[in-house]
Amino acid sequence: MVEGLSQLLGKSLLVGVSFRDSQGHVTRRLEFIGRVREVAPVVVVERPGLEPFALPPKAEAFAPEESGTHTPGSTGEVIIDPDFTTTRTVEMPDGAGDR
Repeated sequence: MVEGLSQLLGKSLLVGVSFRDSQGHVTRRLEFIGRVREVAPVVVVERPGLEPFALPPKAEAFAPEESGTHTPGSTGEVIIDPDFTTTRTVEMPDGAGDR
């Protein structure tokens, strides 16, 4: 866990988000690395070539990452030594994926 969100500013963040349906089944996963641009009122992560991604500003959801290589299954991108990591689960309401 980070002491304060300001530790994240300008650092690389490995993000993993699982989306679950109302029965608890994972319907989609999103994994990426980006650089933290803002921490208030939400944590904003820059993603090269894509729109920034916003996360709730809860310090306990972010952790320093140990050195190493990561290869997210959704992108196949090789990520070397990210500074921090966070994983989230989003519960989707019934019919949310139908739009």
